[in-house]
Amino acid sequence: MSHLQAIYPTLPEPDKAYISKWGKEQNFKGSYSSRTYGRSHSQDSYHLSKKVGRVSFAGEATAYPNYATTKGAYASGTRGAKEMIEVLNLDLAKEASSTVLSPVESPPTGQNAKKCSLQSLLLSIIKTGTLSDECR
Repeated sequence: MSHLQAIYPTLPEPDKAYISKWGKEQNFKGSYSSRTYGRSHSQDSYHLSKKVGRVSFAGEATAYPNYATTKGAYASGTRGAKEMIEVLNLDLAKEASSTVLSPVESPPTGQNAKKCSLQSLLLSIIKTGTLSDECR
């Protein structure tokens, strides 16, 4: 945690921590994706990366052409986060379009507009399950 807080000084301590012992997982035993005889790994990877409704999938197996690599795992996580943000932005747009502003109210602009970094957005969602007021 000290390494992360050196980069992000305002990063709070986690409430809980879960440690995965990947090499001891019953179904995986520390494995990563690999080719299967008679199947196209690139096609499988491509199809695994597609959203199903509002659900995004990430992990090195979804990261063609970088499957089975750390680079692929990171890239797929970044893609998944962007897809989550797109869904959240659509939800916020729907919410905003259904909100009627009185003639006196107007959306904030310029210095009054709230800014929300990607880090703040994701931390808000992880900690509370919703967007903080800072990000609305």
